[in-house]
Amino acid sequence: MIEAIGVTKQFRGDGTEVVTAVDNVSLSIFSQQIVVLTGESGSGKTSLLSILGALSRPTSGAVHILGRDVNNCSGVELARIRRHIGFVFQSFSLLPRLPAWENVTWPLIPLGVPQARRFDLAGQMLERVGLRRKSESRPEQLSGGEQQRVAVARALVASPRILLADEPTSNLDTRAAERLIEIFREIHTDGVTLVFSTHDPRLIALGTQVFEMRAGQLKCV
Repeated sequence: MIEAIGVTKQFRGDGTEVVTAVDNVSLSIFSQQIVVLTGESGSGKTSLLSILGALSRPTSGAVHILGRDVNNCSGVELARIRRHIGFVFQSFSLLPRLPAWENVTWPLIPLGVPQARRFDLAGQMLERVGLRRKSESRPEQLSGGEQQRVAVARALVASPRILLADEPTSNLDTRAAERLIEIFREIHTDGVTLVFSTHDPRLIALGTQVFEMRAGQLKCV
């Protein structure tokens, strides 16, 4: 599904300092695995996750996603690849003032999906995460756990083959986190490949492959 070969990601820090967030990482992710990236904050987990999801390009090295070399893809080709990948961001990244159902189906608008169809799909996705009754609620009217479940519904609305989630339980209370973890189990049973960045031992326990990031380098646990 995803293969990273000698991937390095560098940023320009303060002044002329170059920061290496990901340092010569190689990783293979196969269909229907649950891959977990652990490690301290600042170790490079989020940067690696972004590269694995084609949200950013590596400074050096190669990334193949669903058989395509990301480095040689145009912007249009990358957009097509991303249609097979769902993203759950740590900050939720919901659009304010829009109701939950519109947040869920926002990724379908560029695909030309009619509003009536988007509304139906949103209802199905919100039902799956236990929030159909909240379809007209705006993000500021939802709890943190509810916002995260809306974000998961948005990530699933286009039927992705791969789901990437960055610290998905970090802002949730115990009950909300356990509900979200159960949703992830259900998604995996449906055949979706999962990749998590997390400190949560409950998510780590789900992993079929677990890696630790240390100063940008990947260690198998």
